[in-house]
Amino acid sequence: MSPANGEPAPYPDCFGCGAGNPKGLGLELRLEGEVLRAEFTAGPEHQGWPGIMHGGVVSALLYEVLENVAFFQGKTTMMKSMSTDYRRPGPIGKELALTARIEGASGRKVITSATLSDGENTIAEGKAELVEVNADRIKRQPIGEF
Repeated sequence: MSPANGEPAPYPDCFGCGAGNPKGLGLELRLEGEVLRAEFTAGPEHQGWPGIMHGGVVSALLYEVLENVAFFQGKTTMMKSMSTDYRRPGPIGKELALTARIEGASGRKVITSATLSDGENTIAEGKAELVEVNADRIKRQPIGEF
């Protein structure tokens, strides 16, 4: 859902949250207070080692909530940098929870953090620095319509 009007996200082909992308992660994002939340269950196609989620999928999940937590709070941003700390292997076939929040902002810079957990244990944590983009800049970028 988009923050401004409660309508579906404007980009249905997004790999992370696009409802129109059959090969995407299919995250259904929701803002609860100031925390963005989603759930994800990895299937066999998300494996690296047998029974363990591929690290790139873990990073993609964190990326999606790290950037969208700002969008859901009315800020259009682009990722400047991101770090991922892997704490333990991500299981296949178990529902995992994603949470993200804005930690701070200064000028155009927005700092976000996120966690992927299995309900009891932290699988991975991420931090990101985002840069807020104004409407004129969006029009000049080849990123389509919002």
